Amino acid sequence: MRKVLSAFFLMLAMPLSVMAATFSEGTHYNVLSGLQKSEKPEVREVFSVYCPACLSDFLGATYVM
Repeated sequence: MRKVLSAFFLMLAMPLSVMAATFSEGTHYNVLSGLQKSEKPEVREVFSVYCPACLSDFLGATYVM
C-alpha cells in the first residue's frame, strides 16, 4: 500500500517539477528584421509537423485521435 501511495503522490507532483524552457536568441530562434509594420493586423501562417492539424494537411489525410 505504501508503494501505491508513493507512486500516486509522485505522479501528482510530477507536473509541478516541470520548468519552462529557457530560449536564447540566435540559438533557439531568430528575430526577423526588415519587416514593415502594417496599418492593420495581419494573419501569418505557421506550419509545424508537431501540430496535428498541420500534419494532416501535409499528409493529405485526416488525423484521428
